[in-house]
Amino acid sequence: MKLSDLGEFGLIARIAGHAGAAGARVLRGIGDDCAVLDSGVPGGVLLLTTDLLTEGVHFERRTSPARLLGRKALAVNLSDIAAMGGTPAFFTVTLCAPPDTPVDWVDGFYAGLLDRARSSGAALVGGDTSASRGPITVSLALLGECPSGEVLYRSGARPGDGIYLTGWPGESAAGLALLQMEGGEPPDDDLAHLRTRHLDPEPRILAGRRLAEGKLATALIDVSDGLAADLGRLAEASGVGARLEGDRVPLSPALRKGAAAAGRDPLELALTGGEDYELLFTASGDAGEEALSDVLGLPVRLIGRVTAPGTPLAIIDPAGNPLDLSRPGHDHFLAAPPGPELPLAARGFSSQPRKLPMFFP
Repeated sequence: MKLSDLGEFGLIARIAGHAGAAGARVLRGIGDDCAVLDSGVPGGVLLLTTDLLTEGVHFERRTSPARLLGRKALAVNLSDIAAMGGTPAFFTVTLCAPPDTPVDWVDGFYAGLLDRARSSGAALVGGDTSASRGPITVSLALLGECPSGEVLYRSGARPGDGIYLTGWPGESAAGLALLQMEGGEPPDDDLAHLRTRHLDPEPRILAGRRLAEGKLATALIDVSDGLAADLGRLAEASGVGARLEGDRVPLSPALRKGAAAAGRDPLELALTGGEDYELLFTASGDAGEEALSDVLGLPVRLIGRVTAPGTPLAIIDPAGNPLDLSRPGHDHFLAAPPGPELPLAARGFSSQPRKLPMFFP
């Protein structure tokens, strides 16, 4: 068996099986956006997350300026802390690069990283460096904090809860599609916005914190691998089903323009595109879009409902037909090789009324 047979999330489940039982101070281990650890201080917990970016897989130096890559490297970890309702505190950075890497590139990377750190309140406290014979790889580990009674997990959704989403999904994926097509500057502000959403995402730290301290959400996850995939993971962790209404998924004017320029379907990008780092959460049935938007300081949209345990994840297109997404989000080991995106039909996106398999780990 190869990793391509197992898939990224099958591999994670396999590693979790090898890891065995966690110690008494591990309140939540593998399977959420962060590990949750007993801080030793009454009333507080520590949140621990890690992420890596590899050249040729997560970024290309041709299209990702070093400073923006530094900002993004920390942002993807900050988003995990936001997805637990926490506050970022300390982080380390490991940089693995070929000896011929320009020092100016490294300086730019750390300048962006520290710029993002200052705006988020996180402090760089160490790390490691190594020479590489291959591509540049950057790995961060971030420690956050949260009151113990306010941590939000993926596992709290209840039947009848509304499914809510902040912001505008699919914009990062549209930005990536444009970067893969274009050279030079984008022709207008909308397309420039999409590229920025991919290269310099904004983690929703304040919104996550407000959801936690206000006890407004029952379950929470960030949208990193795609809306459909991450909803499946939240539903699986909560032991429930979910129904997502495609006509309620917000499609921004910029996304529609970018999708048209790239020859893509905007709803497909919104459902399967990754790296938006928006917050996807469930809340009691009487929570309203307007009230949640006011509290979080972001547009919030009700996009579906949590259904009973044992019911499948159903994604309904605007015409009322079930969508079949054979690949509902990103999986490192099942994904297509780096390069231009595949046509929609080759990626399993269809409006034909077929059942969506519930296979998320």
